[in-house]
Amino acid sequence: MKHGLRGLSALAASVAVGALLASPAVAQNAIHAAAGAKYSTPGLSSGGEAGTRCREDERGFGTDIVAYGTFANTEFRLVTNGKGEAFLNDSRSPGVWTDIDVVPNAPKCVIDADVSATDSGAARPNKLFLNVETDKGAIYEAVCDITATPFSASNLVVSCGSGFTELPGTPVR
Repeated sequence: MKHGLRGLSALAASVAVGALLASPAVAQNAIHAAAGAKYSTPGLSSGGEAGTRCREDERGFGTDIVAYGTFANTEFRLVTNGKGEAFLNDSRSPGVWTDIDVVPNAPKCVIDADVSATDSGAARPNKLFLNVETDKGAIYEAVCDITATPFSASNLVVSCGSGFTELPGTPVR
């Protein structure tokens, strides 16, 4: 029993020294983990960018329904999954959620999302506006053409033209 207690004391001392020598990033993740926040592996974002990481505790959701015209009653939903990714649903394809990463210049580490659509009589008719916020506070927008074909991974790229652009002067950055 005497040797068992000595071994346990040595182990406790090693853990204490390790905690004192831990890097600030490890300590920060430990603090956030204790508070319930989740982070991906240090050095990697959910989108795969080296050197950054995404907050995994943020989720967002937006929805809009086209009121009039050719696509009346079509509902669009944009949601973040809490892992830095965002997905679009077109009510004409129930249950299908398309990862917006297929859209050119899609930002990584998305924490919030909103969507709006215009009807056939609008100044900019039949447009879908995808708006997302990153964990750095940048807001990006993509403007997509609503067509007779429901949005999917195969047509979202073409429908959204040049893809996402960062909105200048975002005050939350």
